[in-house]
Amino acid sequence: SANPVAPHGPPAMTKSGTQNGAWWTLSSAMMMMLVCGTVYAFGEFSSVFKEEDGYNLSQTKVQLLALAANFGNYSVLDAGVIISLLGTTAAMAYGCVLACSGYLLLWWCVAFENGELPFWCLAVFCFLYGHGCGSIDNGCITELVADFPDHRGNVVGCMKAYYGLASATIAIVYYAIFSPVKTSFLLFLGIYSAVMGLLFVPLVHRTRGKVEEPKDIVSRKFRLLTFGLLGFAILFCLVNVLSPFIDQLPGRGRVVWIPVLLLVCAGIASMFQLARPAPGAQPNLEFQLQDTPGEVTLVRPAPGGGRPTPRDTTGVGMLCELDFWLLMLVLTAAQGAGLMFMNNSGQILPALAGHAGKGRVTSYVAVISVFNSLGRLAYGNGSEAVKARVSRPSFLVVSLVVLTCCYTLLYFLGEPMLWPAAVLVGVGYGGLWGVQPVIVTELFGPTDFGFKYACSNVAALMGSFCFGTLLAGGQFDRVATERGESPFCYAPECFDVAFGVAAACGVPAIGVGVWLWSRTRWVYDQLGAEQE
Repeated sequence: SANPVAPHGPPAMTKSGTQNGAWWTLSSAMMMMLVCGTVYAFGEFSSVFKEEDGYNLSQTKVQLLALAANFGNYSVLDAGVIISLLGTTAAMAYGCVLACSGYLLLWWCVAFENGELPFWCLAVFCFLYGHGCGSIDNGCITELVADFPDHRGNVVGCMKAYYGLASATIAIVYYAIFSPVKTSFLLFLGIYSAVMGLLFVPLVHRTRGKVEEPKDIVSRKFRLLTFGLLGFAILFCLVNVLSPFIDQLPGRGRVVWIPVLLLVCAGIASMFQLARPAPGAQPNLEFQLQDTPGEVTLVRPAPGGGRPTPRDTTGVGMLCELDFWLLMLVLTAAQGAGLMFMNNSGQILPALAGHAGKGRVTSYVAVISVFNSLGRLAYGNGSEAVKARVSRPSFLVVSLVVLTCCYTLLYFLGEPMLWPAAVLVGVGYGGLWGVQPVIVTELFGPTDFGFKYACSNVAALMGSFCFGTLLAGGQFDRVATERGESPFCYAPECFDVAFGVAAACGVPAIGVGVWLWSRTRWVYDQLGAEQE
């Protein structure tokens, strides 16, 4: 029978009815994270809305569609409520339905109503698929931080890294099967979202439960998964950098893209090997089994009989905590600075280079994407390795320092910092997602975690709007108009004010981050003592 769900929070720490069920859940959730990551694939199909015989949208309106998708992705408070009331798999199913509906409706708009529907309809459909992606992410992360309570950094780092690589995975599907027809690609995204939900939501519902293997074996498996994701990142970086040359081969390079796709599919399928029992493994005896009617609950003994977590508030209670608002200020500044660069990278490179540089834009974006994923891997797994000695909020301060230094150097040096900035912003921004969900549960407890995680995601939306849309977008349009180059802009002043403001905002944000670290040291002191 399905495992029960704890009221007002993540799943109860129950034993799975399937051997190594937690690993089946992890592998299934990673398959659904491929759906979440399609929110980053907007650039792969957005040009269909600019065709003259269709909707013929301006670049500004296309960016508004992207903003609608991001708004849906980051504003998932309803998914948090669904998790609290109905459980994580309900949120996953809800997300798959929304993502499928959004993509299929966009396909219908282009295939059968091309140029006929009002702009607001397109925006609503983009919001739907973005909201679906965010809801799936919320359900998966909430489930897995409960299933791997002693390896939260590992599981979040790996899940978020795969999330970052999902758009590159889907891009390979496009190049191998659909290129250059983008309308059919929208149909594929809709069907894919539905199929992933139908296959893997029931599997998660059946297999979810607390991991039972010893800690050393769980850590070893996460190391294998980390190396596998690292290999994926290197592969995707290479094929994206070489894509302009591959596309020049006969059949638009399908002789290369199809084997690469098969290799990727084999790698993804191999994740389910993690569910195989390790030779000679014994159950984790640190947990006591307590039989209750209808379930087997795993209870971790806390030192002195205290609670397993130093602080555990409700979702509403978290909103009354000063530490939450300090965390939101730090995340808004850091994620806003990162998203400003990532969302405008296709314009930053030609602006600082002084020319279009079309051949380098694809490679530039690919480098940012890869280091974004590597940052998530490094922060998630690194913070887990040193969690007994270093509190996770200190990793937020590290990201702020990296981003602030990067923007300062960009402001003063300009073009020579282009490629180093791609690495620094990718790692600095990506690393935030490797620790953010874990920080939320460690500072405020597992109760109503889905709602709490959804609240913390609002910081990314606010930061993206303030830094990316208002600051960078406004300056770019103003300078481009003054230079007579609109809608393009080929001069450093197109972004220099945005760089300077981001660097200036980083300084007080670092101070707030240090304040948060100081205020929450007691939490991590207790967690560290428990580990020892």
